Amino acid sequence: MEIDGEQRSNVPLVPAVAVLKDAGKAPEVVVAVGNIAQRRAVVTGLEDSQYVEIRSGLKAGELIITQGHSNLRDGTPISVSSP
Repeated sequence: MEIDGEQRSNVPLVPAVAVLKDAGKAPEVVVAVGNIAQRRAVVTGLEDSQYVEIRSGLKAGELIITQGHSNLRDGTPISVSSP
């Protein structure tokens, strides 16, 4: 990832649309844990119009929800499918 002359390699990135930002709250992503949605606070780093660096709050391989996630509450049952 390279933004305004700063470059980093080997950093976790998520699509920018996956990061929920509400005023006064830490940024969140929604993770699929089995068949349950789990809202997770994350610490973000560099970002551009497409991707956001996640400095902490996610583990490698976790499945994040990128569509319809803004209305999901923590613990909501979900059905996970592949595109």
